[in-house]
Amino acid sequence: MKNWIKAAPSNKKPVRWATGFLVLAIIAVIIWRLVGSSAMSYLFSDEAQEGKLALEEAQKVADTENFNFQINARPVFEDGESEGSLMITNPADNGYNMRVMILLNGSEQEIYVSDILMPGKRVGYDKLSEELEKGVYSATAIFDILDLETNESVGQVSAALELTVNK
Repeated sequence: MKNWIKAAPSNKKPVRWATGFLVLAIIAVIIWRLVGSSAMSYLFSDEAQEGKLALEEAQKVADTENFNFQINARPVFEDGESEGSLMITNPADNGYNMRVMILLNGSEQEIYVSDILMPGKRVGYDKLSEELEKGVYSATAIFDILDLETNESVGQVSAALELTVNK
């Protein structure tokens, strides 16, 4: 009778896991060394690479995207020469000055331009720069968002209007 010697059971699973993990770690280090440091530099601005965060610029973009304004969407003018109920407001919590232009739809004729409005300022009633005949007009109000210090334009938003001239 032959005596067979039984081999000890193989416990290769932990060895396979450890080997697999080691190979992945080596590949990750190689990729990071070859590509990581130079490729990552393109993802950040010079200010960020130097440790300066570009928060001011990011905040400007966020502020212009969240710019608030108020305007009467249906202003009424008694006649073409009288003041109408524009009710334009630059809310106090806006971080920008603004100027409002009103253009007639279709012809793009500019019929109103406000003075620069600082945050918290408003125009209740005002005259148009062009005299309009009796009727109802489709128009667009363009809000020019202006830097507080330089009054340079940093963006624009618009709103649809329906102007009524009674006489």
